[in-house]
Amino acid sequence: MTNRLKIMLVGLCALSMLSCVGVHEDDDIISAPTVDTEQGGSATGTRFYHRILTYEYTASWCQYCPNMAAALAEAKKERSGRIIEIAIHQYDSMEAPESASLVAQFSVNSFPLLVFDMDATTKLQDHSTKLITDYIDKTVPLDAGGIAIDATSKESLTIKVTSAAKGDYKLLVALLEDGIIENQVGYGPGYVNNAVLCKMLSENEGTSLGKLNKGEETEAHFTLTETENKRIVVSLLKQDINGNWLSNNVAQCNTNAKIDYLYEQD
Repeated sequence: MTNRLKIMLVGLCALSMLSCVGVHEDDDIISAPTVDTEQGGSATGTRFYHRILTYEYTASWCQYCPNMAAALAEAKKERSGRIIEIAIHQYDSMEAPESASLVAQFSVNSFPLLVFDMDATTKLQDHSTKLITDYIDKTVPLDAGGIAIDATSKESLTIKVTSAAKGDYKLLVALLEDGIIENQVGYGPGYVNNAVLCKMLSENEGTSLGKLNKGEETEAHFTLTETENKRIVVSLLKQDINGNWLSNNVAQCNTNAKIDYLYEQD
């Protein structure tokens, strides 16, 4: 085979690959799920405002991950204030120190994938907004606990929680970064990644709070050294009757800021 023919074949293969992955040359910035600044709820009420925690397993090398990101972004629009995601990257420049163990925790063997509320039975691979919103609509616990976050200190993070039901509890605390621009397979160099896990401030599967009675408030503290352009996500985990630790509620707060308890609008 001549060198000229080899070059032509390589060129045809490259064009074929580009058409498959769908590079968007005219798009300057393509964004992953936007940061939902809508906190929802009210300052007073009888039930704590409830949100869904979503682990989004994704990567810049993953051709179909932007499709899942788009479905999640649309779900966040349709159910504003009800979803908080943590994007867990692996084998790219945004991989967190805990990524490998978080992938193993839910036996993730393909990307993209969503896990809702730390429940391994909810793993979703379909790029479906409807399946995401269906999960939200059927998951409205009457015993969602309350979460208040104070990240105004440059060295420590203070979290208060109030349980809505008696049980064993843990806190899952993650440090996230938004607006990271990286090359994304299928989209090119202008893809904006949000909710990217930087590191866990708690243990990967949550830091124990022990047993709490109904309506009991407790306080926990975590070291916080990175405060520039970061966001804190806190999930209150509750052990179910089968011994599984599931997300009972979740809240978020920018660093150098704080939020108080939020309630459903009764």
